[in-house]
Amino acid sequence: MTGPVESIAAIMKATAAEATSGRKEEALDALVEALGRMPDDPSLLQGIYRLAKACDAGRAITAWEKVTVIRPEDAEVFSILADFYGSHGRTEDAINAYQKALAGTWHSS
Repeated sequence: MTGPVESIAAIMKATAAEATSGRKEEALDALVEALGRMPDDPSLLQGIYRLAKACDAGRAITAWEKVTVIRPEDAEVFSILADFYGSHGRTEDAINAYQKALAGTWHSS
């Protein structure tokens, strides 16, 4: 069963992981995993975004790429991925992600 209780549990697990020794990566993984089960939960997306911004560039991009697989029709998700790419010098990837955001669809290449 998925729902608010599971969402809250995932957020609490992620928050605990982050608070314990600053394990942001573990917290990020927990939220991405929860999003896979509850792809329409905005609180999970917000948590993933917050933690991704706090992690190193490679880890943030990897996590957000997973989010695009979970939410392939979400233009905003691709726009955010493009921002992550662009802010870390991955211009071609950023352009590609922005194009997918504008198209509003994801087609795996």
